[in-house]
Amino acid sequence: MPERASPPETPTPATPQTPGGTRVPRGDLTVTFDDGSSVESHSVILALASPVFSALLTTPSGALRTDLHLAGASADEFRDFSIALRPAGLRQSALQDEARYSALVRWAHKYEADSLKTLIEDHLIKDVPVKTGSLAHALSYSLLRRRAQCLKAMVADLREHVEELGLLAKRETLQEMETVWPRLCEAAGVLAAHTNST
Repeated sequence: MPERASPPETPTPATPQTPGGTRVPRGDLTVTFDDGSSVESHSVILALASPVFSALLTTPSGALRTDLHLAGASADEFRDFSIALRPAGLRQSALQDEARYSALVRWAHKYEADSLKTLIEDHLIKDVPVKTGSLAHALSYSLLRRRAQCLKAMVADLREHVEELGLLAKRETLQEMETVWPRLCEAAGVLAAHTNST
């Protein structure tokens, strides 16, 4: 009796890889967006990294959802965010581009991903000089160590940063104003004396 031909094998989708060639297991979660796009992700990683995502993904029975819609969100930003939450050897692609850090810290703050937020703050402190807008950025996302770094740099050059230091009066504590105020008054006295002598 002639043997039957074996049916053709269905090709298995390629397992995603990092730029370094490390294989990343396929995601178990499909996240959709308002523009109709979708991103495959890992529900366990999101749930462990973010209490907000944990609440969004956990069903009443305690299982994790396999689909989620994020209204008003960017698919590209979510993709970078979900990659940045991976273990160290699998997340480099999301952290190599300086332009992505601004979106990542916004997502980390909104979804309370504290480990990622700490990683980004470490980068800002080590590699990004304090400039106009740095204090406002640190205040917006509660980056306490970056805020302290900004204050130290600004107090050292009050003429350059006096306007931005006004943010403290609106948004921060009396204790921090007490730290900065004597230096501000001292600088104002120096400026006044210089003006009167000219």
